Amino acid sequence: MALKAQFINFEYEVHQFSFTRTENQINKILQNAKKNKDSIILYTIVDSKLSKFLAQESKKNKIPCFGLLGDLILNFSENKMI
Repeated sequence: MALKAQFINFEYEVHQFSFTRTENQINKILQNAKKNKDSIILYTIVDSKLSKFLAQESKKNKIPCFGLLGDLILNFSENKMI
């Protein structure tokens, strides 16, 4: 967790959801995030449709959401060379 090293007095709890492949799974993650104050979603979803769904639903629910690999995932998923 390189992020934690940048903020010495930063307390957080990690909830990891592996192999997320459906909108239903995303909805469960969002429900979990809504229960916890000041949640932030960090993700590495390759499926563009699913990542778009996550971003849209997070915005609707006012939960900050960030794709960690950005263009790297997009380029690899489209079989482009960087």
